[in-house]
Amino acid sequence: MASETAAIATVGEGFAYVDPNQPEVNPNYLYNSTGGAITYETLAGFTGRYKVRMAGLGRAAGDVQVVAYGPTPERCRVNNWTPEGTTLAIYVWCHAPNGDPAASAFIVSFLDMTGMFQTYPLGAYLWSGAATATTIPGAISVPTNYQWNSTGVANSVTQTATGRYTVTLPGMNFSNASVHVTAYGGATAQHCKVLSWGAGAVATVYVGCYDTAGNPVDSMFTFSFEREALFPNHVGGHAWINGPSSAPAAYQKLANEVICIAPGTASVSHPEDNYVVSFSKSGAFNHSMSMVTGYGATSNYCKVVRWIAGPGPTETWVEVRCFDKDGVMSPSSFTVTYTSAYGVGPC
Repeated sequence: MASETAAIATVGEGFAYVDPNQPEVNPNYLYNSTGGAITYETLAGFTGRYKVRMAGLGRAAGDVQVVAYGPTPERCRVNNWTPEGTTLAIYVWCHAPNGDPAASAFIVSFLDMTGMFQTYPLGAYLWSGAATATTIPGAISVPTNYQWNSTGVANSVTQTATGRYTVTLPGMNFSNASVHVTAYGGATAQHCKVLSWGAGAVATVYVGCYDTAGNPVDSMFTFSFEREALFPNHVGGHAWINGPSSAPAAYQKLANEVICIAPGTASVSHPEDNYVVSFSKSGAFNHSMSMVTGYGATSNYCKVVRWIAGPGPTETWVEVRCFDKDGVMSPSSFTVTYTSAYGVGPC
């Protein structure tokens, strides 16, 4: 069994599955690279508004991704995150498809790679620091401490229309890559997704944000580009699912517990209401999480229903369900990631 990854230099990593029906975060579904506690509370007097605390990770930096969990059509987004001394406070808002506040379980992840440059595995993240450009098309603010590119260069965001953004990631390419996007802040219960991505020497990702009626709307967002699991050098993997039985090999990658063993593969089936994504050779099931982002030109969105140990040795299944703007189950493409707390070990 691989050992859990320790904190390295300025790297900060944390994730949690939060169920508001439970008094505390399940220790089997959380990870904090500092070894600190992860707790949550429902904000007093507010339905569907939560505060997650990650001890030891307090820093004004990094990337946060959030996705709702369960079979019903609630969505969740990041309201903000901020250090409280040495603790990181992450505020998550969840709502029904019509925008009303709604209680929901969710998964939240935090990654801070400030100052870390590397040639492999490649990765990037950013927070769009403004919802609208001064002129369209025009540049959107990307604060330095809320972005990272493993090659050491700066990412950029350009707004092209209402609720339409182009993310450019110098030094990246889309060979075996994946993307996640989460809406940030705002008062419209909006959600954001990946519209498409462009091939070429520089990775270009097109992001779309929508209001509850399914119309494009300006929104800030958080963005994560990954080449393996959501956290670099962790056991796990990702896949782009573009059909009920299609997980293209060119847009998936898995990382084993042992670096010299050939990695597994991701596949998908759609037997009933849920897409079932299978990650083979994905390692330990405990201390794990999954993240999902809708993909495509419609306002459909997707969420994690559950993840479980698959029938094969070291196999993990992630079940995903997708909905239209009214919360009715509807087919959709999506990106999905499985990440564990365990680091990729030597042979």
